[in-house]
Amino acid sequence: MAFRFTLFDTALFCRSPKRMLHGSGIVAALAACSLSISSVWAQNPCSIVTGGATPTTADVTAAINMALGTVTCTSTLEHSPPICTAITVQRVTNAFLGITPAGYATPCIVFNAHAAILSWTASTTPGTVTYNVYRATASTGPFTKIASSISGTTFTDNATTDPASPVQAGQTYYYEVTAVVNGVESTPTSPVPVTIPSP
Repeated sequence: MAFRFTLFDTALFCRSPKRMLHGSGIVAALAACSLSISSVWAQNPCSIVTGGATPTTADVTAAINMALGTVTCTSTLEHSPPICTAITVQRVTNAFLGITPAGYATPCIVFNAHAAILSWTASTTPGTVTYNVYRATASTGPFTKIASSISGTTFTDNATTDPASPVQAGQTYYYEVTAVVNGVESTPTSPVPVTIPSP
């Protein structure tokens, strides 16, 4: 769905399998494993080229060009695999203008996009950083790890991510992301809510 959630720059303290280093007074150890993730957000599927929280004029222009066939259609707002017609243009334009069509909860209407698309700003910690993603149905948890060792800064949670517990249309999920450096995992970000589109 359609909203960006930004977390302010925060140094995240590491959690160890053996003990929590936070508050332990081991300054050198804390400094060595202090990780940071500056933001986590859910992308708006109507931001077809910018990937932001709200579509811009660049997204509207791209939708028009895709519908005209002057650029390759990459949008799945109408169908998967991608099909771009005047419907794509209308959906992106409505989202850009903030117009919510009757019978829908948000301005961006998508074709069975039963997925949560997350992005985050890379950790500034030196070294090889990977990320883990956790999901829950309540902001207080419990959170279950649904992805690990992600090398990039985006992740899509859909029906195939966790076949035992796939995302459901209309359900709100809460996501947390942690950074991992040299086997040490940071504390998680604050939970980010994402509502899976319905129908």
